[in-house]
Parts: sequence; C-alpha cells; structure tokens
Amino acid sequence: MLLRPLALTVAALATTLATFAAPPAPAHARADIEPPLNDCWATYYARAAEPRPDVTSVSFSPRTVDVSAGPATVEVVVEVGPPEAKVVSASASFTTEVTSRGRTKPGFGFASLSPDPADSHRLTGTLTVPQGASDYHLDVVSAVDDQGRPGQEMTFTDDDPAALVTVTSPPDTAKPVIDSFTVSPASVDTTRHSQVVTFTAHVHDEGSGVAEVTTEALGREPVSLAPTDDPAVWAGTTTIPRFLGRQTWRWGLVATDRAKNLGGTPASDDLQHRTVSISSGPRDRTAPRLSGLSTSPRPLDVREKDGELVIRAHVTDADSGVRQVSASVGGTGSPRYAPLELVSGTLHDGVWRARVAITTCVGGTDTLRVLVTAEDGLYNRRVADVPFRVLAHDRLAPEFRSVTRPRTPRQDIVVTFTEPVMNVAGPDVALIRATSRAQRVDGAWRCFNGHRRVGCVTGRVLRAVFDPSDRLRPGYYYLVTDSKGRHPVRDRAGNPITASRGIQVDP
Repeated sequence: MLLRPLALTVAALATTLATFAAPPAPAHARADIEPPLNDCWATYYARAAEPRPDVTSVSFSPRTVDVSAGPATVEVVVEVGPPEAKVVSASASFTTEVTSRGRTKPGFGFASLSPDPADSHRLTGTLTVPQGASDYHLDVVSAVDDQGRPGQEMTFTDDDPAALVTVTSPPDTAKPVIDSFTVSPASVDTTRHSQVVTFTAHVHDEGSGVAEVTTEALGREPVSLAPTDDPAVWAGTTTIPRFLGRQTWRWGLVATDRAKNLGGTPASDDLQHRTVSISSGPRDRTAPRLSGLSTSPRPLDVREKDGELVIRAHVTDADSGVRQVSASVGGTGSPRYAPLELVSGTLHDGVWRARVAITTCVGGTDTLRVLVTAEDGLYNRRVADVPFRVLAHDRLAPEFRSVTRPRTPRQDIVVTFTEPVMNVAGPDVALIRATSRAQRVDGAWRCFNGHRRVGCVTGRVLRAVFDPSDRLRPGYYYLVTDSKGRHPVRDRAGNPITASRGIQVDP
C-alpha cells in the first residue's frame, strides 16, 4: 500500500491556493518536472483525482405506515452522481424515540443501500419500522466509492416534513417487565472440566411484545436467551471454563421489545443481577508460547509483481488453550493485519498460518517486520516479531526532517529532508501566510547537499533555505510543495513529498 500523508495534505489547500497567481517560473525550472512520478504514486494520484459519489436525490415510500400488528418496510431510493463516480454503496440514517429503563431517549434506524444492477448510480434499500414504533426521521444519506471515500452527503433538518416517516398507530412506550431471573447452578467447580450454567427469565410486555433477552457478566461475552414453549419464559446457557481460580460472576439481564424499548438492569446494578460462584484450579495467568515463527519466501521479491507472504507460527498453551492468533506486517505503508488459522494440531498445541498480499508499492525499506500476537482463552497475550527481507523498488515518500521556526521576522526559513530531493523551486513550491485569503510570500530558494551548494531543481537537495523578499509578518504560515497539484518535490525514484508543514512566526 502507498504511504498516506501524515500531515495536512497539499490537496486540502488546492482550492485556497488557486485564489492567487503564481509568479513566473525560474528560467531553469523544468516544465515537465523530472523525474516523473513512478507508477505507484501516479496511480494513487490518478485514483485520488477521480470524482467522489455525491448524493443528488433521496426518496422513500410509503411515507405513512401502521405498525400496530407488526413491522413495516419502507423502501429507500438514492440517486448518486456524477456518472464517472464509482459508487459501491450508500446508507440512510434515521432517528426515532425509544424508552430505555423508563426514560425516553433517541433511537436509530438504518438502511443499507446497494446499486441497482441496471443503473449503478441508483441505489435501493429498506428501512424496517418495528411494531409499536414512533415516527422515524431521515437525518443523513451518504454514498462511498470503490476506494471507500464518501462524497457529498445529503442532510435533513428536524422540521423537514419531506424527511418524515409517519407512524399512524399508537407508539409503544412501555418497557418490558422482568418478573423473575434465575441462574442454575449458583456455584460451579471447574477444576477438572468446564461447567454449563442455565439462565431462565420470565419477561412480559404489554405492548409490542418481547423481542430479545440477553444476560451478561461484567467483562464477559453477552448470552442471548431464546423463547421457550411458554412465550413468557426465556432460557439460555453458557459454559464456565477452567483455570479461573476463585471468582464470583454477576449477571445482569436486559429485555428489549419490538419497539426497541429496553427494560432490566446491567450486571453492575443490584436490582436484577444474579451471581455464580466459581471454584477452579489455579488461575491461568500464563500467556501462550510462540515458537517456530517464520515467513516465506525469503526474501520476498516484489520488484516486478505483487507477492504473497506466508506466516507460520507454532503456538502452545497447556491450560485454557489458544483463542486466536493474529499478525501485523509493518513497513507496508499502512500496517497489514491478518488472522492466522489453525492448520494442524489442537488449540493447546498447533501450527497456525496466514497469507498476506504484499504489493509492488510496498516502500523502499529492505527489511520489514511481522508482529504476531497469540491470545489464550483467558485473554493472556504473547507477542513476538520476526524480520523478513523484501526486494522492492523505492516507493517510500521523502519527508520534511525539520523546518526551522523563525525567531525574528527577517530570519530565513531552513528546511531539511529525509533524503535528497529535486525541484525545490518554481511556482509549485510556496510559503503561504494563513489568513482569511491565502497570501503567497515572495522570495528565493538556496539549496545545499551538506555544505555544498546545489541547484534547487536538478540537484540532490538535503537542505533548502528560503529567503523572503520582505519581513515576515507575525502569524502562521504553510510551506506548500504542491500548489498546482503536480507534486514536483520528489526523490530520484519519483516519490513525491505528500504533506505541507506549518510554521509559526513570532513578533
């Protein structure tokens, strides 16, 4: 993956910078800006320049529903432009009112929309209005393209009647009532093996009816209860594992009706909680053991085409067993994450493997690192890393190493770079005073490699000095390397600087 800008991107300033005219380019500045961007960066900027999907219209029907006997479905249709945008999905967010433990609070509805097979810029989806619900109001609609970028969204005010789904039936504002809640057995011994605990709850709701009942202990996964032959009785089970030592788990119960009203209390509340006393063997405090950590091929060659890195790890855990193993590959622009799968053995002693795609745009470093994390059933973690060598062309963007902060208005601005760069001159490189209307600062550049002066356009510049024509006014400035969208400041491999830098000038 390509490196993403870490500071304010130049593109964000392009509109503002277009308000002033650039001075004529120096005679020695190249119109074609050598060297050209390499394929990775050229593709990245070409994709970044593609139009984003803007929501142009929204409609939904029916606008009036009756949910006294059951839920209703509302179809949502969204139109997106321009035609060149590669839209893949859209979403519509609604708000309503629900009752949570006796208090009215905002509730939410969501419609996920997919492109029409006959017209990718027309997207459709549905909103389900539950039984007993209040009116639903459309708040915001947005779309994203195949790069995950959102376009211009469409928003609606609270008093906009065109955004309202009116519910004609009376709303259900009463929360479910928990009549009883039991946990059996109340104590378990998991010294030799795990034990099953059963939950039983009697719940009723005078309005739309009970839709969901869940119980949860603090710090544990929630357990969903299911209705039994008696619609007022809900039941479920969970397994208490071994190696917990001596503990007491407090279970709370929450019931939700079809109108999304909530009743019950969390495990931290004394009203509805139930406890389970656990007696077990010594608590498992030992993290899994990682051995045999390896990568292949060695080295990984992605100079001409994308490659695949295979990660293998031998993981053992004698007590609670391995819960999951994951890997992070650093140095690939943004870290790449991948879960490892058990390919042989058991959760107590097994071999895990993952395959990670590495592109030709990986960067310019010779050595990358794989960070592997193994977690057992009681969330003890072990982390280990292994380096691997990669053969790749230089795709690492140069960066500003430092930019001096002038302590007097007449002081020059000195910029250093992480590697030699070119094209530190011309109309694309500018010092901009941050005011209500961007103001370009006139001046000239002097460039150096070590103590030797070099040409700012063709030289291998490691340090550049900007001499302003006039005194700098106190305030905030931006050093911009791309006011024309051409990304001129590059290293010899065609990797451009992708960010601007801010500079504060004191009085």
